[in-house]
Amino acid sequence: MSFWDDHYTQTDLEKTLESGSFTVEELLDTSTFVDFAKSGANNMIPFLALPENLSQLLNYAISGTEEEKVALRAVRATDGISLNSTLTGAVVEKSELVDKVFAKLQEPSPLPKIQASSVCKLIVRLFRFKYNETIKSAVKYDFVSSIEKHVGNDFIVHMLSELFDEYDTDDHNLLMKYFSEEKLVQRLVNRFVTTQNSLETTNISLIILAGLERFNLSGMNLLTAQLMSSEVLRPLFDFAISETNTHRNDALQLIYRLTIHAGASDDVQFFQEAKRCVKPLSVLLKEPSQKPASQAQHSQIPPLGLKRLLVAKIFVQFIISPKSSMQLEIAQNNVLSTLLNLFYLHSNNNLLHISISEAIKFIFHNPNSGLLKNQLIIECNFVKRTRDHIKQAQAQKPHPSNLGHSLYFNDILNEVAKNDATVKKAVDEADLVK
Repeated sequence: MSFWDDHYTQTDLEKTLESGSFTVEELLDTSTFVDFAKSGANNMIPFLALPENLSQLLNYAISGTEEEKVALRAVRATDGISLNSTLTGAVVEKSELVDKVFAKLQEPSPLPKIQASSVCKLIVRLFRFKYNETIKSAVKYDFVSSIEKHVGNDFIVHMLSELFDEYDTDDHNLLMKYFSEEKLVQRLVNRFVTTQNSLETTNISLIILAGLERFNLSGMNLLTAQLMSSEVLRPLFDFAISETNTHRNDALQLIYRLTIHAGASDDVQFFQEAKRCVKPLSVLLKEPSQKPASQAQHSQIPPLGLKRLLVAKIFVQFIISPKSSMQLEIAQNNVLSTLLNLFYLHSNNNLLHISISEAIKFIFHNPNSGLLKNQLIIECNFVKRTRDHIKQAQAQKPHPSNLGHSLYFNDILNEVAKNDATVKKAVDEADLVK
């Protein structure tokens, strides 16, 4: 007899199985149920795979009961089915059981948390295990409408993020094709711009961003193309610039990420749609955020606010994206002047400074940005303002603040002046630091 034989203690599940007479409930009530289901090396799995027991196990998994003991059974039943391929396969083989899972999403929103978690986890597992059988139930129970209905539930976001991942190329492509044909993206954006529920707007943003992060995966191009269509972009931009929008920051955050994607993928359609919104976005950039009462007595400067930071970052992406072709619109609406005013007014906002510095660098180093470069030099008096800011910052002894980015501008100007007569003239006249 080995040391382990002498010191081994049976688990509660092993004791239950050894009794020779047990029920599904008794198995689920053991603390080691999930571990044994995952390993599959016991006589529990054949018992649970019996039709009557399997149905009972699934019913526990998708039950909406919040009572502690039953809820714990639901969690264990879900994990047992998801982690054991024999049990997953047994569920998939019976369409009525798969139907039960998708039917739960047709119930009124919101679903109880444990139930929502179990249903979403099972759907991901079923799609990954056998797509052809699972999609039949998805179509039968209008899966996309169910997603739209329950989009305020965080587990829907997690489920779609999992489904967006490429687990099997052929099946993944088919699933994305189904989502595309059912206009998943368009329907979610339409809900985004009409709902008054902040949880829904946040979750829809997360879903779309999760899709964008995986746009290079095979199959995702169908959803990305739908996202970048005028039918989707136009209401999204209109929502972001609407004066009555109570969820504007969510929309601006989404547009900012879309702008980055469009720049990286040279999406001309996106910038054509964005071009008409330059003027209203420039108005948002100038609107000061409301000052919290706690700041009223400490500062006369209104805070930058998330809204204006996002709009500033959107304009920076408009400037640095090769396919944006918005120089004229940006110049006509004095966007650069506003950005510089914010840069110097909010001297401690590193996020703003880093973003605007990126735009300045691009303008001076890109040969196709002549219009914006001339506006910076002539209309915005950029060289003189850079010099003045450096002197003001250096006067703050013993620790000059906010000097870094102005010195960065100074270096850019001196470098460009070597080969650009217009910039050299402005640098010499302003007596810029050499």
